[in-house]
Parts: sequence; C-alpha cells; structure tokens
Amino acid sequence: MPQLTSRSFPRDRFDLTEHINSYEKMIIVQALDEAECVGAHAAKRLGMSRTTLVEKMRKFDLAGAKVYESMGGYCPTIGIIGAVLGLIHVVANLADQSALRDGIAAAFVATIYGVGFANLVFLPVGNRLKAIVADRCHWREMVIEGVTSIAQGENPRHIETRLGSYIS
Repeated sequence: MPQLTSRSFPRDRFDLTEHINSYEKMIIVQALDEAECVGAHAAKRLGMSRTTLVEKMRKFDLAGAKVYESMGGYCPTIGIIGAVLGLIHVVANLADQSALRDGIAAAFVATIYGVGFANLVFLPVGNRLKAIVADRCHWREMVIEGVTSIAQGENPRHIETRLGSYIS
C-alpha cells in the first residue's frame, strides 16, 4: 500500500471520502475490465455480491447528475444575490432616476437568470442524467442476469421469460 509523504499529502483541505470513492471506483472499473464486463465475475473477484456491485456502479454513475442538481439548487440563490446587489445599487443612487432604472433592471434580470437557469437547464439535465443512469443500470442487470443464466445452462424459454420482465 502506498504511503503518503509530506510532499504528497495536501496541506489545506483533504477529503478522505472523495479519495476513498475515487479509489473504489478505479478498482471496480479495473475488475470489470479484467472480467470482460461480466458483472458476476467482477463481483466474485471483488468479494461482493452482484447486487452490491450493481449498486456501487449506480452510485458512481449518479455523480454527474448530482453536480447538475446542486447547480440547479444554487442558481436561484446566486440570482437572489444578484437581485440584492441590484437593489443596493438602487438605494445608493436614489437621487438619480436613470440609476434607479438600471439597478431595478439588474435585480429583476439576475433573479430571472437564476431561476431560469435552474429550472430550464440544470435541473432538467440532472434529471435526464439520472434517467440515463437508471436505464443503463437496468440494462446491466438484464445482461448480467442473461449471461449468468446462460452460463448455468438454464432453459432458453425460462431465460426469455425472466428477461422479458426487464423490458416491460
């Protein structure tokens, strides 16, 4: 196991969970590559159940969707910050009518951009990514089930019936 030296250990913030997840993902990808993407073999090689492996694969695939969901959550807040800054500009220039107009316009535009980007871009992209991951995981489970059934020499009619439940 590699050791951390004073040069390799970060001086400011160290997120242990992030490093463990990164290492775990790397090992899972390597096991899948060595098992030629047969999940049952990779799970056996990793010493875990096939279901656990599928759940871990789902967890790592969802990371991209969580980024977009977070951005969708922060966007309205940033819009409100922009609105507050615009209103501060208004209060600072109460005597100048043209500055009032510009400050109020900036406040409204910042709010609209924040809410618009959240609801029209980031949240829909995050939801779409989650749907893609769910479909991908569903497909992987079906493939693993089919390959395992074939390897065990099960009746093709039974395999077809069982895999048909994945499609409907």
